[in-house]
Amino acid sequence: MDPESDFEIECIYEDVLRKIGRNLLLFQQAELLIRSLTTLESRRPPREDADDRRDALLLIIEERSHLVHHSLSELMPATLESFRNLARALEQQRERVLPAIKRLLDDGINVSNRSDDPLEFFRTPDPMSRHVPFGPGSMYYRRSCA
Repeated sequence: MDPESDFEIECIYEDVLRKIGRNLLLFQQAELLIRSLTTLESRRPPREDADDRRDALLLIIEERSHLVHHSLSELMPATLESFRNLARALEQQRERVLPAIKRLLDDGINVSNRSDDPLEFFRTPDPMSRHVPFGPGSMYYRRSCA
């Protein structure tokens, strides 16, 4: 391999690792949100939109499972193209999961507005930008090398 190809592979590899970490953090925050919602919901009567919430939860669980158990197999063989494909897949995964998390977050904020609310951690004018700080304008955002 030539030095330029090595540099390109290194850049895309770093981008893939960053996106894996970002998505894992996103799923950890989703799990915290789900636990908080479960606590709140256990004190309230069942809601009419339970199917929508269940669909959001299932999407989050399915996407997390794919990331944790299947993403590395997509890097075999470890080629520049496989890194690029995984980087795209991770970005697409994030785009699928964010609306589901926002849906759960909106549900939680509507359920309780008390200051001792377990969802207080997530309550901001734009909760997803504050607690998932990986978009443009964030100190954690960095364009890929490619």
